[in-house]
Amino acid sequence: MPGLPEGEEEEVVQALARLLAYVHLADDEEWGLISGAGAEGDGPGEADGGIPEEDPGFACLRWLFEALQIDDEWSEWAGRSFRWWPHRVMQRAWAEPATREPELGLTVARVHVETEVVRGVGIPMRDAKALASVIVPDPTMNALIVDDVVRFHAAVVVHEENLSWVGRLLQLAALAQVSNAELIAEDAGRAFRGQPAFSSHPARGPRPVPDEMLGALYFIPERDAPSAWAHGLELAATA
Repeated sequence: MPGLPEGEEEEVVQALARLLAYVHLADDEEWGLISGAGAEGDGPGEADGGIPEEDPGFACLRWLFEALQIDDEWSEWAGRSFRWWPHRVMQRAWAEPATREPELGLTVARVHVETEVVRGVGIPMRDAKALASVIVPDPTMNALIVDDVVRFHAAVVVHEENLSWVGRLLQLAALAQVSNAELIAEDAGRAFRGQPAFSSHPARGPRPVPDEMLGALYFIPERDAPSAWAHGLELAATA
């Protein structure tokens, strides 16, 4: 690989091979909801006597925090955002200010979830973006954004009529982000010639034991079963 110091080429090639192996493993995964998490009755609508129409974004954040069962001691809230440390990486979630959409007759807000993977990218940006395009384990759920920092990002637009199901989708995207970031950060750091974006809680320091949620996606009911939609009429009609 041109531009690499002598002795580093083999290490980077091995890191790339492991990253691509992660992608092939993820290609066959069936994403679904965690059993019981974010189920009907668990969200802010039931807990607070009704979803606040004026601020669906903050309601979505609160639901996400509760559904992921995030520990208070490993998280921080600041206004319309929170961040938490499931282990070595840090994830941030925030809601933009809610706005009224007259055409829809609804108050809407955009909610973001982001997890850094690599800091200090040391290869040309064109090469970095090409690399990012082939190592994303779950491209349907999260984008892998590349500049000086490589990070997973997902965003949804919520309002009082879609919060229940959009909140569940964001929950899955958030879990996929932290699980994949923990999995690939070290190899991605070598491949991008940067540093893994590991982080510590500002008061408690590094988290010594991973949060149980990091393994939650591996215990989804019927995770390894064939897709229920593989032979559906709707899929055939769009093929």
